[in-house]
Amino acid sequence: AFSQADSSTTRRYGGTGLGLTICRHLVGMMGGDIKVDSQVGAGSSFRVTLPFGRSDAALAPQSRALRDGHPELAGLRVLLAEDNPTNRLVATRILEKAGIAVTSAENGAEALMRLEAAPEAFDAVLMDIQMPVMDGIAATRRLRTNPRFAALPIIAMTADAMAEDQQRCLDAGMQDYVPKPVSVPVLLAALARATRR
Repeated sequence: AFSQADSSTTRRYGGTGLGLTICRHLVGMMGGDIKVDSQVGAGSSFRVTLPFGRSDAALAPQSRALRDGHPELAGLRVLLAEDNPTNRLVATRILEKAGIAVTSAENGAEALMRLEAAPEAFDAVLMDIQMPVMDGIAATRRLRTNPRFAALPIIAMTADAMAEDQQRCLDAGMQDYVPKPVSVPVLLAALARATRR
């Protein structure tokens, strides 16, 4: 049985100490085991072992979307404007698995620079909304003032999911809106619609 070294409820972290007992029962109900390594004054580490078999079922919808979803997108050239390195990596991998060539920019100003340097190099832009230096709304408005980019498909990617946020993106000149976290089928469908592929 587990017990606390200091069982008073007035100590620094408070609580009655039932959390670990509840965890032990839950782990036991799943046929697992929980172990603890503890040193008074130094802390504790817990290891939970559960007898789960391997399953690819959770990955199947995403994998099917990449395999079967939009083969017509293969060869598409996309500029991805995203400041968060993790989000940029995830989106890049999704796009590359679908056969899409990806060039990245870390903010709206860098996206503008890349587009102005090679106006014919991209078929579409995926634009994060909240970025440093220049956000996606400002970058899109700037692009839309240039006749070379008037018809360039721009798709918003943002965690702001309210209807007014979506409308703000559309009002700035974006064709579509993909909520974060990004869903593979939604992202690929938005690209297919925007590029009419």
